[in-house]
Amino acid sequence: MLRQILATAAITLLLITNNYQTSSQSQSEFEIWSQKHHKSYLGQEKIYREGVYQTNKKMIEEHNKVESRSYDMGENQFMALTKDEFISLYLNQLDAPQIVQQEPQEQILNIDEPLKQIDWSSYTTIKEQGLCGAGWAFSVSNSIEAWYGIRGGRNITASAQQLIDCDSYSKGCYGGYNYNAMHYAQQIGLMSGVYYPYVGQQQGCRYNRGEFRINNYQFVGNQQSTLQHYLQNYPVSVGVDASNWQFYRNGTFFDCGQTVNHYALAVGFDFGYNWIVQNSWGYGWGENGSIKLSPNNTCGILSQAYQVV
Repeated sequence: MLRQILATAAITLLLITNNYQTSSQSQSEFEIWSQKHHKSYLGQEKIYREGVYQTNKKMIEEHNKVESRSYDMGENQFMALTKDEFISLYLNQLDAPQIVQQEPQEQILNIDEPLKQIDWSSYTTIKEQGLCGAGWAFSVSNSIEAWYGIRGGRNITASAQQLIDCDSYSKGCYGGYNYNAMHYAQQIGLMSGVYYPYVGQQQGCRYNRGEFRINNYQFVGNQQSTLQHYLQNYPVSVGVDASNWQFYRNGTFFDCGQTVNHYALAVGFDFGYNWIVQNSWGYGWGENGSIKLSPNNTCGILSQAYQVV
């Protein structure tokens, strides 16, 4: 009896496996990608999106064939978007901030010993901003989370949604600036993300108050050594040019301009002085949600670098 039951179960499992394999083989690469990323297209839009997908796939494959490349590209949730669509949906739609040659509050001179590599990534978590240009809000809320964790040993979740809804100097999902968001956190404070959760769109301001305040914030950019020095203390909210970040997978990235159109969180640098930057496009993008930028002012990382103090 037992043998008969086991035999029946084995046959059933084999049929299910065969049906699954047949179903998978009948699907196109685009359909498999759509299913994986929970995308649904019909009619002419499906035809159009599949064409965009194939164009991007070919471009990625050609890039990865070049042996001298310093970074790899890969498929991700952005495969059915043109570059212009990606920029309009995920990057800051406000004018680039006015870059003023600012000086940090404390001059960093005559550093006797080379700075050691540092990585604060364990003090924050990768977020997923979805179809909302809220990189500026996550960059600041993540920096506050890390500040509380490193400074006081408190594991908090700071509400990025509150910044999107309540920071009157920003434009919600259309963009904002990190220094304005830090000013809001200094004056008003942020609520816990548990009580003011992220919804991926701008809504009316629910609570214009919060328990998580910061003492102050300061500009820590301009020079590589300055940003490296301050990264020894806490992560830094940075403005970057992310126009070409769409299909980054891994490696050291340098293929960008310096016009700030996105915000992320610099969490450290490695032994080669490459910047380690956490993004807000989920774990499926880049190196588990992060990107490694080559030294100096790559992607404008030194232009809008602000740190909670």
